Amino acid sequence: MVHVRTARLTQADGSFWTLNDGRSGESRADWIVEDVAGWYGGAGVRAETVARLQHGDFPARAWREGRSMTLHGSVHCVDSDERDWQERNISGMAWDGRYGELQCDDGAAVLSTSVRLDGAPQVVKIGTTALRFQIPLKAASPFLFGEWRESILRPVGAGVGLEYPLFSVGGVLTFGTAVDTTEPVWNDGNAVSYPRFKVTADAPGGFAITLGGRRVAFPWPVFSDSPVVVDMSGSVTVSGVDQSHLLSDRGWSGVEPGGVAYPSFDLLRGGTGWATVQHRDTYI
Repeated sequence: MVHVRTARLTQADGSFWTLNDGRSGESRADWIVEDVAGWYGGAGVRAETVARLQHGDFPARAWREGRSMTLHGSVHCVDSDERDWQERNISGMAWDGRYGELQCDDGAAVLSTSVRLDGAPQVVKIGTTALRFQIPLKAASPFLFGEWRESILRPVGAGVGLEYPLFSVGGVLTFGTAVDTTEPVWNDGNAVSYPRFKVTADAPGGFAITLGGRRVAFPWPVFSDSPVVVDMSGSVTVSGVDQSHLLSDRGWSGVEPGGVAYPSFDLLRGGTGWATVQHRDTYI
């Protein structure tokens, strides 16, 4: 039976709780994960249904809703004083209502999603030194994400150009040596994954990124001290500010479940630079 072995709940301020399967037993309070209800399943669907004038409805696409989860766990303490402190600690988990992160390891994959508190934490005393609790959580996204993988993507044609060592001993006119500009991205999950490209370049005419036969083009000057981030789910930012309206091509594209894709990176009017590619597995 597949079940969550460890869980880590991180608040927006960076403080966190780590729950394991109870094998440590070396601290004053051992946090044990019992279940994360909604980690499997947990995401409903919504659709705008229009009734026909006869039997049935008009077909309408359904969209997945946010994911509802409940973190079930227990705390085993060395004494009753520690238990009293941990009871207050639990009541303050994710207290500010802002989004943090829930990361779980089920032995097959380490996945995470952004979550906030979705109700009152419930705490029950067990004997004199232990507690059992439930923390209701809500994720705006129905998806669970693997860890980011990174690689470097060079512009098409990098390394190619006339070289003139004609006045050196044995000098020969050449066109340089091409740099391999094919760097695969893949998705071992069961839902579409959208890579991100951080473009660091000095390029007067901007750049274009092609993925799966679709193209996103940013035909404006790019400077290496202000990288451009292309999120293939549908946005472009420069220094954290959305600049998607400057695009000439908006061919957003992702990597299908179990798929592999080979993106390409072009500098539209020359220049120098590279793109840092981030991609990850995505599950539903």
